[in-house]
Amino acid sequence: MKKRALMVTLFTVVTAVSLQAQVVRSVFVKDTTTPCTGVAPMNCLNVRFDQATEWELFYSSIEGFEYEPGYQYELLVEETVLPQNQVPADASSKRYKLKKQVCKIAASQAVWNQNWTLTELNGKKVLPDAVKVEFNAGTNSIYGKSGCNSFTMAVKTNKKKTKITTQQAAGTLMACPPELMKLEDEFLETLADKKIDLKVVDGQLQLIHKKAVLMTFSKPTAAKSALTYISNKKFKLIQLNGKTVEKSHPELTLDVANKKINGKTSCNNFFGTLDITEKTIGFGGVGTTRMACMDEKLAQQEKDFLAVLNSNGLSYDVADQTLNIYKNNKLVLMFGLSD
Repeated sequence: MKKRALMVTLFTVVTAVSLQAQVVRSVFVKDTTTPCTGVAPMNCLNVRFDQATEWELFYSSIEGFEYEPGYQYELLVEETVLPQNQVPADASSKRYKLKKQVCKIAASQAVWNQNWTLTELNGKKVLPDAVKVEFNAGTNSIYGKSGCNSFTMAVKTNKKKTKITTQQAAGTLMACPPELMKLEDEFLETLADKKIDLKVVDGQLQLIHKKAVLMTFSKPTAAKSALTYISNKKFKLIQLNGKTVEKSHPELTLDVANKKINGKTSCNNFFGTLDITEKTIGFGGVGTTRMACMDEKLAQQEKDFLAVLNSNGLSYDVADQTLNIYKNNKLVLMFGLSD
């Protein structure tokens, strides 16, 4: 009798451990793969788990799931954490099994988990690349750049995610050129507090309210084109740490091909190296000439400008002849194309 009780107890403990080690998670799979290296060179899926906002490379596999390029997926998977003594060498400690394929959508018709650029607002053309958004299926939200600030907005959706109910947006409060501010105000006001249908027509996304097209979005310009656009052009600083630069505008030229930068601070010339990807930008080995700034304000401006160049964690985008550089999603440098 004691032996039987012990067996039942052991079974209960093992079952409890198994239940704790297994969870059901939502997984969003991108329509393209990325070359990667695990145990050997391979192509990795790009995935988001649950409410993640960033894509990550998936080095494992999902039992029962057959991936077809050109399609976006939403899956429910069982994730099991294996005991350490059952994990093969150079293998993941987690195993994934398909529980349900929630949806499969052709990339040409996919709205969610995609980047979109606003092209028309209330029937009018807008500044190219000024407003960029993403509809995130994991968080049921819209977020991105609303003109000159970052914003986020929670939404309610129907089961097919073809309709949304919007709310008021929350965002940063940076001051920007009047034209961008006007566009931002109209965009956020038009988007907020409405029941909206989402429709993809000829690769463009339309937001429709009461049969009227409020907005039209297209897929963003390829990053390669942005890199080509900014290379070897002279940019003049118009905003530094949220404040408008009023005189002695620093200048920046980026040589993307040779990974070099040069330009002018408030009082000196500078030079350095460039590390740039599709989204991030970094400057290294920044050196300057040694002329003294007699004007205290210009001396401080130069110091602040160089401090940003020498900081880590910078990202950037290009919008209508402006080069915008961010630190922790906060706009720290805005350059205009120099005459």
